[in-house]
Amino acid sequence: VFLSFENAECIVSKDEIPHTKKPLQLLYRPTSDEVAGNIGKLENGQEFDAISLAYGGNLVSVTNEHYGPAAQVLSPYVPLSMHDGFESARSRVKGHKEILVVGLGSPHVVHRVELDFTFFVNNNPRSVQVYGRTAKDDSDWVELVKETNVKAYAGNWKAFNIAYPEELCELKLVAIPDGGVNRVKAFSYYNAHGTKRKHDEL
Repeated sequence: VFLSFENAECIVSKDEIPHTKKPLQLLYRPTSDEVAGNIGKLENGQEFDAISLAYGGNLVSVTNEHYGPAAQVLSPYVPLSMHDGFESARSRVKGHKEILVVGLGSPHVVHRVELDFTFFVNNNPRSVQVYGRTAKDDSDWVELVKETNVKAYAGNWKAFNIAYPEELCELKLVAIPDGGVNRVKAFSYYNAHGTKRKHDEL
């Protein structure tokens, strides 16, 4: 028997909220010694992910972490779910965008950026932009990837070749209008005698 609306009571449930039986992400937080060890294993000229947490990459800022810690987007491990990466809350505001800024472990020339949408089969961004910033004082953001529609890459990944020849210290991913990505990678060539590596040297 249901009480009338006037006589109904609001009762807070005392039942425990159930937890998942498997982790939604494997949080990866390497120590400085681990990072140094990983870098020490790189060979001169070897391609590597310059923003990976494993090589000293870091999350600088993010506009929205509604579904989980956005730093996971830099994890070297394969994603486990939609919650394993960067995913924002939905917005219906015209012109809305979400911004993720990440730092490279050290300045490098980036020649390719990859976005992994493995678990975002319906809710990856409609389009993205990628910017880079050099280590120079007060340097402006430089557009590396113009606004590109990536909706067709839901559940897949998209790579962008980068032709900018200068060393970058930060990258900015703009997701339009919202959505998520499991992993962001920025590839460079390791140079044991200095970070700068021109495209035509290899």
